[in-house]
Amino acid sequence: ISSIYACKKIGELGAQQLLLDSYSLKTLLLEVPVLAAEGKPVPAGYAKYVIREIGRAETLLKILSSSVEDVESLKTLLEGQGAVATQEEITRILSLKAGAADAAQAAAAT
Repeated sequence: ISSIYACKKIGELGAQQLLLDSYSLKTLLLEVPVLAAEGKPVPAGYAKYVIREIGRAETLLKILSSSVEDVESLKTLLEGQGAVATQEEITRILSLKAGAADAAQAAAAT
């Protein structure tokens, strides 16, 4: 998640691609231990950790791939995802989206 926040801007299409990539990464992280252990089940703690952490990133990417641009709509979307965000996180999310919108407007103006 910190790598996502480190970006200056993320457009809707970029967020959708990252969401697809995160699904592939989650699948791989859950399958590799099974292959390495020759078919033994993945430890429950490991699986829960991977699912929880990738799930957090997926929630953020779903929000970034949406067309939400204001605070109230973002809060509604977060509640619908079962997520809670601080005001600082909401501001960071909107700045990622605003950066992408600013870039699109600048490109359209030229």
